[in-house]
Formats: sequence, C-alpha cells, structure tokens
Amino acid sequence: MRICILALTIGLMSATPSFARIGDNIDECKSRYGMWSSFHPITEKRVKVLFSTKLMDVEVIFYEGLCESISYTRHDGVHDPYYFSEEEIDVLLNVNCEGMEWVKDKSNVFDSLIKKWHTSDKTHYAARQCARKGTLFREGEPVNDTSFCELSIMTAKAIEHAAEEHMQKIKKANQEKVDEAKDILKGY
Repeated sequence: MRICILALTIGLMSATPSFARIGDNIDECKSRYGMWSSFHPITEKRVKVLFSTKLMDVEVIFYEGLCESISYTRHDGVHDPYYFSEEEIDVLLNVNCEGMEWVKDKSNVFDSLIKKWHTSDKTHYAARQCARKGTLFREGEPVNDTSFCELSIMTAKAIEHAAEEHMQKIKKANQEKVDEAKDILKGY
C-alpha cells in the first residue's frame, strides 16, 4: 500500500506541470487538459470551469481571466485511490504557491473531517474535505452519492469576490421583497 502511494505521489510530482495553478489563464488550462467538461459563468467577471482527468476532476474559478480558486476532487469508483495522501496534498499546495510556506490550521476542531491551511502571509487558503457515500445531508436527505475527497486552494481575493457576490445576491433579494411590498401597498 505504501509503495502504491509513493508511486502515485512520484507520478503526480512528475506530472506537476500539467496541473492548473493559481494565476493560470483559461488557455493555459485548456492546453493542459483539453476542452473543459463544463463551463458556467458566475458573474460578468467570474466563471467556473470543470476539467476531468484520470487522476481527478479539477474545478477552476477564473476572475477576470485568471485562476483564483482551484478544487481537486476524487470520487470513489472513478479515481483510485479516491483520497489524497499527505504527500499529494503537499505537492498540490506547493505547485499552487511556489516558494510560500503553508501553515496547518491548528484551531480546526473537525481535523479528521476537514483539514485547513494558509500561507504564512495569509494570501492563500486551502481545505481538504473527505466524506463517505451518503454521509453529507441537506434537509434530511443525503447529498453525496459517492465517497469523495476534495482539496480546494484559493486566494484571499477569491474569498473577497465570493463574499461580494453573496452580498449582492442578498441585496437584490431584499430589494425584490421591498418592491413586492410596495406593489402590495399600492393596492390599498
């Protein structure tokens, strides 16, 4: 088993140039993976693109054309093994932030389920989450139909952009409620 993990890690290290990285543009990702399997505009400036490979699925969020967030996901039955070893995590963290020191978040009470890191200068953040089939629930229903492991790496700016978008959605929803209430009151 240890030999298998070591071989996979060495293979991943030698394939490192073929993985998308923070700061890449969409053409660089396409040259590494070929055509994406899905492409979803989020806003005028942000787009989410999914690439599928034998080793993992790679979801990239581009902001103004550059990768600001990347998630590597493995699914049981599709990718073998479906989890990321510590060595593979180190490789993926380092390839996305060459020369930066990663610090493991020690305040995480859910360390066995979710592991978190940040760079020493706090410009990049990462989290690894694994779940067995049928163990994640939303409104009482399981939402994961396979076991999976995901490693997400993002810039601090990516977090800011997502928060701004979330606030815009809330403001829009609140304005729609205000407008609806005004329309109702006009009838009285």
